Amino acid sequence: MMIADIGSPVPRQPGGGGGGMPPSDPPPREEAPIFNAPRAVLGVVGLTALVFLVSHYANEEIANLLFAHLVLLPIRFLSTQNLAYDWTATLLSPLGHALLHANWMHLVVNMGLLLGFGTALTRRDGAAGFLVIYMASVLVGGALYVALAADPQAPVIGASGGVSGVMGAICQMGFAQIRGGPLAPAPFHRRGMAMTYSLSFFSINLVLAIFADQIGIAWQAHLGGFVAGFLLNMLLDKRQILARRERAASDQDE
Repeated sequence: MMIADIGSPVPRQPGGGGGGMPPSDPPPREEAPIFNAPRAVLGVVGLTALVFLVSHYANEEIANLLFAHLVLLPIRFLSTQNLAYDWTATLLSPLGHALLHANWMHLVVNMGLLLGFGTALTRRDGAAGFLVIYMASVLVGGALYVALAADPQAPVIGASGGVSGVMGAICQMGFAQIRGGPLAPAPFHRRGMAMTYSLSFFSINLVLAIFADQIGIAWQAHLGGFVAGFLLNMLLDKRQILARRERAASDQDE
């Protein structure tokens, strides 16, 4: 969570001698908000934290109901045999699984990353752009998990696909070079850093894929989400859209 510094009051100017103007009072101090992450990001974090608390600390019946309808289970989409078909779970789980987390560490890591990267993304693509990229990345990451899961009855939960998509969008900004200054926040405003981070992300998830049976982390959701966020940001980033239009107009003039 980013904390905004609160500025110190402007000191009183010393008065001049004789008939000089009297010293003016300092301007009123503006109180900056403590939590300066965008509302869209705070909303997603708050909803995810609420569902986590209910799913882990509410009575067992409510917790079981949440897990039954929000867990992403590949076999629901691959076969209707040997499983009681549940249309509610089929409709809710592709997005809903991002609201569930296994434990506090799982929740804190995902939401901490979302606060950092999501804030930067929202300030460039707007709240709507952030939400579209986040939810689309959750869906694509979940779809890739369903398609590549070694065990169709192994469920997946967590916001990692959406968080990875937001990371991918920030990295895409680092690759984009347009007039008018860098798109991505530091240190991703340098193309080399965006490249290094992207290669590291894919390398780590390759290792996770190799040891998937031992580790139990859904690398498919990470990769699917990252690629989805990377590609979507090219279509949603207003400065990149404007730059493409300017280039097209310049080419027509020539």
